Amino acid sequence: MEGLCRWQSDEDYDLRRRTVPARQLCVPEKAVRDYDDAQKALGRRDVATAVKRLEHAVALAPQFSAAWNELGTIAYQTRKFDRAAECFRAALEADPSAYEPLVNLGGVLINLDNLDEAWKYNVYAVLVRPADALANAQLGTT
Repeated sequence: MEGLCRWQSDEDYDLRRRTVPARQLCVPEKAVRDYDDAQKALGRRDVATAVKRLEHAVALAPQFSAAWNELGTIAYQTRKFDRAAECFRAALEADPSAYEPLVNLGGVLINLDNLDEAWKYNVYAVLVRPADALANAQLGTT
């Protein structure tokens, strides 16, 4: 988590929300289609197909942070906490400025009873988005 814990102003956050990391621009169209198909499958509650599509997307584009985050979310919801942590870490490696896998990793580490590491991620999440209720609740838990 080296270099992650630095204060960012609301202006920094607003600018980051409107920008896309260069690595994300290199995501092949096929991987984006797989991601979109996975979202449709989730809408139909077809989790197995969604996971298959997302895994294919990250195989094609390991830098596809949103796909990694979605895989982590599915793993978390199915109580596969170790897999969820792996996916959220991969999402953050792909895009260190991504907020969703940051706060999600903080939550899954609580479930893994890794409170010292969870604290680090949850503190950073609160620093990035001070008004986020989830980040604050998780920080309180840790």
